[in-house]
Amino acid sequence: MSKTVKRFTLLSIIGGSAYYAYTHRDELSTFITEKKAKAKEDFSDYQNDISRVANSSKKLLDATNRLKTVIDETAPIIDAINDRINEFSYEIEPNLRKINKKLEKYQ
Repeated sequence: MSKTVKRFTLLSIIGGSAYYAYTHRDELSTFITEKKAKAKEDFSDYQNDISRVANSSKKLLDATNRLKTVIDETAPIIDAINDRINEFSYEIEPNLRKINKKLEKYQ
């Protein structure tokens, strides 16, 4: 195709599109307005979702920090109980050996 035909074809397409847009401007305006409203609604929904996720993340972080605090506060108590159990087993071990020896005599 020659340059002139290509230009004419392109101008015809542009002109036809412009004419269609002009003659259907009310429909196009309504369509665009509806799409804008939908986009705003979707954006608002996304913002709300992001806000909920952020709040949930903050709550989870707070709960994790509280749990860490409880673990840190109870660790010395658990260590003390464990130490006492170890001491008790050292105290009772000689007695258990004596009992075992006496049981062996009767078997």
